[in-house]
Amino acid sequence: MKSYPITREMLLETLREAMEDQDYALAMWEGGAAGFGRVDQWSDADVQFIVRDGSVEQAFADAEAALAGLSETETRYRLPEPTWHGHSQCFYRFKDASPFLMLDLVFMQENSEADRFMQFRTHGQSKVWFDKAGLVVEEPLDVAGMLEKMQAAAASARVRFELFWVLVEKEIRRGNAIEAFSYYHSFALQPLHQMLRIIYSPVRYTYSRYPHYDLPKETADRLANLFFVRDLDDLEAKFNQARAWFAELDAGLDWEQVRAKLEAA
Repeated sequence: MKSYPITREMLLETLREAMEDQDYALAMWEGGAAGFGRVDQWSDADVQFIVRDGSVEQAFADAEAALAGLSETETRYRLPEPTWHGHSQCFYRFKDASPFLMLDLVFMQENSEADRFMQFRTHGQSKVWFDKAGLVVEEPLDVAGMLEKMQAAAASARVRFELFWVLVEKEIRRGNAIEAFSYYHSFALQPLHQMLRIIYSPVRYTYSRYPHYDLPKETADRLANLFFVRDLDDLEAKFNQARAWFAELDAGLDWEQVRAKLEAA
């Protein structure tokens, strides 16, 4: 792999040096691959800060000024607000860093009620760079609440299979490969994947990522095979396999076992 002047450590240290002495900056930590101990040469940098209320724009300005001294920014995309998670988020790609070393930068306001994703058993152990006020603290899992949401998700997945399977079939019969695959992904693979997560990795049942880490290898490989479709005949065969597998999982779903896995996570 090509080497680049800017390393991950340089990027993170630049942010720490720029922000730690700012009165408004209360905490900095990494999530993502760093939270799971899986950083490699293809990992991006997921960096979160907690800042005092009303200081988000100043924080972006100071962070970007420091980063500009490190490398020219090739691409910048700030999510429109309000974001889905309630915080302020921007993505960066740098001229002198690997394209894989994208910076995912999030600023959370001190008194925001939005989730900070500090359920470490779900989101990984935060790698703390500084924490002036003891704010990066693990939040316990709400086992009862998660079970209720999982039961609703399983019911929704069941309805999606029962109601919308016909959309896949009719587009196969029409010879419309693009529509057939789109429906197959939405109404078969997605609910099947979520059902597998509920059974094998309930602590991350909402995730679409990490199936090869969170599911048993044989199960992950079997699921992956369903994603590789050669043509409409193959799609129909794999759609039928997905339907049968989902029905099998649904019939055998044991909520007490799911609860036990959550409690043991």
